[in-house]
Amino acid sequence: MGRGISLLPILLIPALFGLGGVFFGLCITVFHYFNEKVDQTILEKMRELFSSSTTDSFLQMIKDGSLPLHVLKDFNKDLFKITESRRRFRSLLLFLPFTGGLFISSASFASVSMIENELVTLIMPVLEFLTYSTLLVAFVMIGYCAFQLAKLARGLA
Repeated sequence: MGRGISLLPILLIPALFGLGGVFFGLCITVFHYFNEKVDQTILEKMRELFSSSTTDSFLQMIKDGSLPLHVLKDFNKDLFKITESRRRFRSLLLFLPFTGGLFISSASFASVSMIENELVTLIMPVLEFLTYSTLLVAFVMIGYCAFQLAKLARGLA
């Protein structure tokens, strides 16, 4: 059985497999590095929020039953702002391995195209579409993950 034509350059296929592995390793690194920092930052900001005089008046208004709606909205906004770093951290833990999986999938689709038989020849247009679209989405995800990682690092600094 001979070798078919690859959709990607032969040297790029192992590089994509390696890049997929790098993103899985990056996910572990982000978890190890940022998990403790995110928790500490949230704890400090919560302590700061609940030790303020506005929180005391907020709790008193709850007890009295005289809590205006705009005060509740402001308090919720403050709470969501405090937990923003946790949400960003979780999205990174979701999207980093997803991006790695996209690179591995793209390399796998390109590898399958190198097999020379009737079935592969028949589905070659589908393989080509899957290879390039998966690769495109993976590169878009790199940009998204880099942006989220920068925002997370800046928010914790």
